[in-house]
Amino acid sequence: MRVDPIMRGPKSELEVLLRRQDLVRHLEANGCKLLREGAKHSVYHNPANQRTSTVPRHREVKNPTAIRICKDLGVPNPIR
Repeated sequence: MRVDPIMRGPKSELEVLLRRQDLVRHLEANGCKLLREGAKHSVYHNPANQRTSTVPRHREVKNPTAIRICKDLGVPNPIR
């Protein structure tokens, strides 16, 4: 799905954004806990498998980033 640059729409389905709040809810629903707050990222920890990952503090997170965060923490994909 390509969009004319003048329209400034998404270039592919992978560039669709996920709200950060929805991602955080998904992580917490799957057992992840907020470990600490950094300057620009929040650090989440999954105590079930001792994995840690950072979540950028933006209003929206690109899908590939959200998928990578979930993979790092060992939780299901939030997109599907």
